[in-house]
Amino acid sequence: SAFSFIMPFYLEYIRQLDSASAGLYMSLYPLLLIVVSPLCGALSDHIGAERLTIIGLSLTACGLFLVGFITVNTSLSSIALLIALLGIGNGAFQPPNNYIVMSSVPSNKIGIAGSVNALIRYIGNAAGIAVANTLLYTGMSIIIGHHITTFTNGHNIAFLFGMKSACIVIAVICTLGVILTIRRRLYKAAV
Repeated sequence: SAFSFIMPFYLEYIRQLDSASAGLYMSLYPLLLIVVSPLCGALSDHIGAERLTIIGLSLTACGLFLVGFITVNTSLSSIALLIALLGIGNGAFQPPNNYIVMSSVPSNKIGIAGSVNALIRYIGNAAGIAVANTLLYTGMSIIIGHHITTFTNGHNIAFLFGMKSACIVIAVICTLGVILTIRRRLYKAAV
C-alpha cells in the first residue's frame, strides 16, 4: 500500500506522465498480482507455504529497496520492472500467508479467523499508507527546510529523498517479516 500511495506522485509529478499513462504503469502491479496469486497458491501446496511466503516477502522487500533508489532519470522500463517485481512479490506472499493464518485455527473458527485476517490486512494497508505519507513529507520537509504537508512542485530532489526514506523503511519492515518467518520455520523444524 505504501508503494501504491507514493508511485503515482513520482510518475505524474516527477516524470510528468499524464494520469492515463501513470495508471497504465501502475496497472502492472494488480495484473501481476492477479496472475501470480493463484499460481503461488497452488505452488505452496508443493513447496510449502512458509517457503513461498519468505520468497514473496523477500521479493517485495527487494523491490521496495530498489524503488528507494530511483531517480528522475531512471528509465520507464526499469520503473515498469520494479512495479512488476512488487506485484510478483506480493502475489507470491499473500496466498501462502493466508493459508498459514487460516490453517492455524480450528475449523469451527474459520469464519471469525477470516474476518480477523482481513481486518489485520486492512489495518496493515492503512498503517503502510500512514507511515509512507509521514516519511515522505518529513523527508521532503527536511530537504526543503520547512514543514510541508502537500506535494510542492519544483522540489524533485526533496520528493525523491522522502520517497527513498519511505521505501527503505517499509523494505526494512518487510525484511523483518522475512526474518520472523525464517525463525518460525527453523523453530518448527527443530521441534
